[in-house]
Amino acid sequence: DNALLAATIEEMETVIKSDRKFQDLQNDADLLKADVAETAERYEEARTIYNRLSGNKDLWEPVSLGVLRCYSLLNKTSDLRAKVESLLTEIREKRGGAPRVYLGALIGRGDVYLADRKIKEALHDYMKAALDPGQAANSYEHETAYAKAAIAAAKYGKQFGEKEKDQK
Repeated sequence: DNALLAATIEEMETVIKSDRKFQDLQNDADLLKADVAETAERYEEARTIYNRLSGNKDLWEPVSLGVLRCYSLLNKTSDLRAKVESLLTEIREKRGGAPRVYLGALIGRGDVYLADRKIKEALHDYMKAALDPGQAANSYEHETAYAKAAIAAAKYGKQFGEKEKDQK
């Protein structure tokens, strides 16, 4: 229930402001606010919170994934493309260590391809994330990859059905 979540966040912020020893909880409260905003489909608000938290290296994974989801849901293809390429480069340089972010980046790149009407390439990225999740198996990103792969496969197959109708 969104009202309960909002009340919980408000209470957390009141506690955080009341005593300096609770300042450590501010980032957790902000992440919770971003999650609540996403759940309520207020993606721009969530993206703003994630961007504010992006300088914190301890929050790199949840913030990166949140930004990818928000850009995709807001149809900000150019921002999504830039973020995907940045993350994939960063992951390559680190040589792993972020399996969920890697899957999120593959899904994001698939979303970019889909927006560019490159269905086959989108399907490839979604399938790669779905079939080779590594340590991110059974995560939200893994399940998302399966769902998006199914949708992209249907779109890809539909292309051929339409071509056959045109040829008859």
